[in-house]
Amino acid sequence: MSAAPPAPRDAATVILLREPLEVYLVRRARGMAFMAGAHVFPGGRVDPGETFEAAAAREVREEVGIEINPADLIPWARWITPEIEARRFDARFFVAELPPGATPRVATAEAMEGLWIAPRAAVARPEIVLMPPTLWNVLELCAFESAGEAIAAARRGRDLTPILPKFHDGALVLPGDPCYDDPAAPTPPPERQRRFVIEGGRWAVRGGPPLALPRGARGEKGEGAP
Repeated sequence: MSAAPPAPRDAATVILLREPLEVYLVRRARGMAFMAGAHVFPGGRVDPGETFEAAAAREVREEVGIEINPADLIPWARWITPEIEARRFDARFFVAELPPGATPRVATAEAMEGLWIAPRAAVARPEIVLMPPTLWNVLELCAFESAGEAIAAARRGRDLTPILPKFHDGALVLPGDPCYDDPAAPTPPPERQRRFVIEGGRWAVRGGPPLALPRGARGEKGEGAP
């Protein structure tokens, strides 16, 4: 009998935004056991007795020195690490706009640097490595023209059904891909796939909902000022 997968730990993550639309990413230290060298949103595990919002606000304060009222955090997404992984997290993602006058600065040994960058530029730059949940959320932000527009969309409510990817034939498949529920299913055409694949050493999204980068999207200049 195969061993049961490890139970995921609760985690909370903040997608910090500013105008013109940019997202703040921190690059994890190369010596870290989990996601070393990847660019991620500030976040971490939920301590006993904490709410997800309180944990998210604490992590932002500890990692980048920004004070955010937990009440200002708006639910955006929920991702669960695949069952095959030894380190598993049930992570809630929140969005928040940068408080007026605040300037994030990496303040933890777990990260090497932080940067503001437009979503489209984050996806395009080969030196920026985005893990699947980060990549998916950054791609979703490409559909918005401003941080305010993204925040407004979150306030209207989003589908917070947990997303639990599964590994299949070298890809990480999502619910909606025919191979997600039936490992023997033939590989579907791209328009019917909801999966991540490795291309050129980086994760890329194939198929699924319309996550393609919009023509004329702002932010092609790349990263912004600190």
